[in-house]
Amino acid sequence: MMSGRRVPALAVELDRLARTPVSALSGRERQRLAASKAKRTHGMCHTSEYRIWQQMKNRCLNPKYHSFHRYGGRGIVVCGRWLASFEAFYEDMGPRPPGLTLERKDNDGPYCKENCRWATRFEQGQNKASTVKIDLGGEELSMSEASRRLGLKDWTLANRLRRPEHGKPWSTEEAMRAPVRTRT
Repeated sequence: MMSGRRVPALAVELDRLARTPVSALSGRERQRLAASKAKRTHGMCHTSEYRIWQQMKNRCLNPKYHSFHRYGGRGIVVCGRWLASFEAFYEDMGPRPPGLTLERKDNDGPYCKENCRWATRFEQGQNKASTVKIDLGGEELSMSEASRRLGLKDWTLANRLRRPEHGKPWSTEEAMRAPVRTRT
């Protein structure tokens, strides 16, 4: 076998063994058939969903993983059901829609069915631990989303909230309502 793929002759032989009644097989053939069945699982090891599942486990469980400190190192865990099998993960999440990635709704919560969804990279960027949240009419939004809805540039809103004007800091309401000054 080369690179983990079956050679066609072996695949044909295994197929023949699978169709033959067990009583008609020799001891060696029974052994070979049992070994083949034991290795076979879900058949999805080369899919994006499987890679995402493996990366999720690595982030939370492997201290040598490059971003472990942002996940397992700060207490993010994978639920037992997903940890036990890829099939359970796939059953809960379903196929990955094109262009979407796995996201935890609560950035401090676990990887589990109730806390995960498929999301765009933009949506994920809005849900990072470092994202500043602003209350806009009772809805908690990221600073970039709030500035987009208000028709302001990101840096305009950020500067108003972070830099006091005339020695007095702006409230969120003032920062959102004040007109944009243009330079002439």
